[in-house]
Amino acid sequence: MKNFYAKKILEFIPKEYQLIIGEIVLVGIFFLIASPSMLFFHSAMGIISLLIAYNIFFLGSNYLRLSSQPFIFSISILSIVYVLIDFIRVFLLWRNPFLLRNIIDLTIQLWLVSRFAECAVFLIGFLAWFKRYRFLYLGLIYLGSVVFLFCTTFLWNVFPRSYQPGLGLTNFTLLSEYFISAFIYIALSIILFRKKKIPIPVLRPLIISLILSIGAEVIFTMLRNQYGFMIEWRVMVKFLSLLFIYQAVVQAIQNKNGKARLSSHWWSHFKQSTQSQRETDDHGLDQVSFSPDHFNLPDHIQSLVDNAQDLLFRFQAIEPIKLEYINPAVEKIIGFSPSEFYANPTLFIQRVYPEDRPLLDLYLKNPSALDKPLAIRMVRKDSTIIWMEHKYVPVYNRRKKIIAVEGIARDITERKKAEEQIRYISFNDPLTGLYNRAFFEEEISRQNFPENHPIGIILGDVNEIHLVNERFSHQEGDRILIDTANILKRFSRNQDILARWDEDEFILFTPQVDNEYLQTTVESIQKELLNIETNPMQVSIAFGYALKENQDQSIGEVIEKAEGWMYWKKLTRSSELGQDLVTAIEKSLLKITQETEKHSDRLQKITQKIGQELGFSQEKLHHLNLLARLHDLGKIATPKSILNKSGLLSPKEWDMVKRHPKIGYQIALSSSELTPIAESILYHHERWDGTGYPQGLKGNAIPLLSRIIAIADTYDVMVSGRAYKKPIAKKEALNEIKKGAGYQFDPHLVEVFLRVMN
Repeated sequence: MKNFYAKKILEFIPKEYQLIIGEIVLVGIFFLIASPSMLFFHSAMGIISLLIAYNIFFLGSNYLRLSSQPFIFSISILSIVYVLIDFIRVFLLWRNPFLLRNIIDLTIQLWLVSRFAECAVFLIGFLAWFKRYRFLYLGLIYLGSVVFLFCTTFLWNVFPRSYQPGLGLTNFTLLSEYFISAFIYIALSIILFRKKKIPIPVLRPLIISLILSIGAEVIFTMLRNQYGFMIEWRVMVKFLSLLFIYQAVVQAIQNKNGKARLSSHWWSHFKQSTQSQRETDDHGLDQVSFSPDHFNLPDHIQSLVDNAQDLLFRFQAIEPIKLEYINPAVEKIIGFSPSEFYANPTLFIQRVYPEDRPLLDLYLKNPSALDKPLAIRMVRKDSTIIWMEHKYVPVYNRRKKIIAVEGIARDITERKKAEEQIRYISFNDPLTGLYNRAFFEEEISRQNFPENHPIGIILGDVNEIHLVNERFSHQEGDRILIDTANILKRFSRNQDILARWDEDEFILFTPQVDNEYLQTTVESIQKELLNIETNPMQVSIAFGYALKENQDQSIGEVIEKAEGWMYWKKLTRSSELGQDLVTAIEKSLLKITQETEKHSDRLQKITQKIGQELGFSQEKLHHLNLLARLHDLGKIATPKSILNKSGLLSPKEWDMVKRHPKIGYQIALSSSELTPIAESILYHHERWDGTGYPQGLKGNAIPLLSRIIAIADTYDVMVSGRAYKKPIAKKEALNEIKKGAGYQFDPHLVEVFLRVMN
């Protein structure tokens, strides 16, 4: 029956208070037994208080997790100072003969110094909490101030008198006690005001401790003689206050550390701290006192660990690196049970994929890398390979040396497969399986190192593929592109990079080659293409190639040069049938760009009149005529959908249109007949004020023929109209040209143009 009521009573007492309430009961019993002997009572209380304060200090200095709670951390580190002064006060009660002054006055002075020091602890705690100053500086100032006050009482005898025999406490002492009580009350108010910042298990003993401290000061003010019941009660209440401070520190550590109980560590901490320094060498500090058998956690935490789907583990960081703990999820993920890992502590490392072991070893030995996740492969018991992502947290000893690594790992095999699929889609052409343009441009920038030079670029454009799509079907056109890609694969080496460059274009990056190799490769591919028997019509490829001789040469310029040769080959296919070269090119260009022969004829007439007005020679008039016919030569590389678009162009489409002067320039350089007009083709979209493209030339820096064709072409487009622009009257067009003088056009040539047109 008695046990039943005892259990019922314990149910109403919070678990964290059951131990301390038991301690209070024991202290009460001790008070009743020891109070008749004041000297024995004070001495015993002083020694026990000092031991508790030492334990608080030890916990605060070793559990660095408390540093995230600056207020509790400050109390745990500094409380031992004022408790030590209290112990000295008790020591004086033995009436040591070397003291030649009033013992009672001195003990009360030391009581006040101790209480001032206690208030300073709370002040420093608040300053550290509010991040006003660094704790180290505050602690040094605190120690200096306490030592100074102690010297004023114990050594220098300048501290104000605190007790007069027969009269009791002096006014100074009473005022000091009122001030101390008020300060502790303010501290209590601040804590209550910011209570949401402190965990409840820590807050409750802290509040009780402050209330008891105020009670101790109130009891002290009732002192009238040097002996009496009030003195014992004052010491008793102060001791209980310290006991609750200890409980608050313990709860703060439990809240961070997750352990069920720390009171059992009290004596072991005390023993460890009193051992000889000679026994605590570097080897001892490196030992990891950890094993699966002693991995005790609260039931709810242990349940979380056991049921976790991810791996939870701990490594010994010192050589040899070995596994110390792993949770049951390892059997499902890797196939081995925890007991198998414990039987062979290096098994975990052995199951890491051989190529990834150096990476893991380097990772574990580099503390700065531990805050980043690591993805490595592991070999399961059934020999299948899985990807796992590891995240680690280092564990340090008191000398800030890593002694263990704790971590979590999860199976990311499916994620890796998805990433590979996304990467394949991002960097590969879905039709042919070749790399796409984005990957090619990214990769060639990485391949630009001296050992790869000379680097060859081969560009190929499938001729007439649009006719296959129109006459037979897009499926047939796709099949031809796939067959072409397969042939190109046969002629590309392992170190080459083959990609689909555009809708009907392919590009090959070939390091460490010469022009002879490029020419031979192109000829071999052309012969192989003739063997495709299933084509509904004979489809050929126009090839162009160029060589990058050294690292300083721009890869972009080399691609443009190869592109120019490719389009030259595409345009000159008709000349192989016996037609005049320029006529053949012009016909191919008119077919691709949808320009009319009438537009070309009008431009030739206008430009010839301007040239004659300027007194050009026959050779220069011939060049001007060629420019009128072929100035848009580069538009062969611009998709028809863009050239014939009726609405506004997007920024990307506009960038493609602006490429045509450069492409036309490269094509013109491929023919001795067109070389004289190559620069005029390149700059025919420059403006007089320097806002044109591609190079932003200004004024007379623009070639004369380019300035002439710019005026004539703009005028004819305005009066004849385009898909994106309606035609306007000739008079209105002439006014627009006049307005552009000095901005878009050469003002002198505008005058000549207007004179000729009138």
